Amino acid sequence: MSKTVQEILSGFSPISLKEMDTAALMNRIDTKFVVQEEQLAKILDGLLESHRILEIKDERAFDYHSTYYDTEDRLLFNEHVRGRGKRHKIRKREYVSSNLSFLELKNKTNKGRTIKKRTKSPIPFTELMNDDRAFLDTQKKGHAALIPVMDIDFVRFTLVRNDLGERLTVDRSLKFIGKGKEAGLGGMAIIELKQ
Repeated sequence: MSKTVQEILSGFSPISLKEMDTAALMNRIDTKFVVQEEQLAKILDGLLESHRILEIKDERAFDYHSTYYDTEDRLLFNEHVRGRGKRHKIRKREYVSSNLSFLELKNKTNKGRTIKKRTKSPIPFTELMNDDRAFLDTQKKGHAALIPVMDIDFVRFTLVRNDLGERLTVDRSLKFIGKGKEAGLGGMAIIELKQ
């Protein structure tokens, strides 16, 4: 009988947030994979010796809420879909269990690197606040026409390679909310490799 994802996660050695943050990886290369839960269990089983799992107050999986911002005509989204080499996205992300929220700007370079910058932002949020707009001004990103376009809720756990040179985030129970509609990604997970 094969092990479940939860059973495998309990076998990882823990790493603290403080230890993990010694390698923040704010300038990195990201690679994403969409996998079925059965595939995820096999992948995780192969990482038990080489990776540790983020653990905060005896918890290993955490709720996240993100609000993405774009123009009315979805300029930022369309640049991503067209594969534009140099692009960015803007979101507010709430770390629910930590009661923290950040406005995040993720720049993708034409060399495939992701450079993330962020600033604390109030909870709850929808519209961009004055401090948010001031932060975007310092990054020279136009924001006058930005509106909230989509919310995403998910549960994430994070694995960190023993030498701290790589992270894997695994997002499950994804729920997308936009234009009064809601959709999920049942039975699937998104793995993001950050190097």
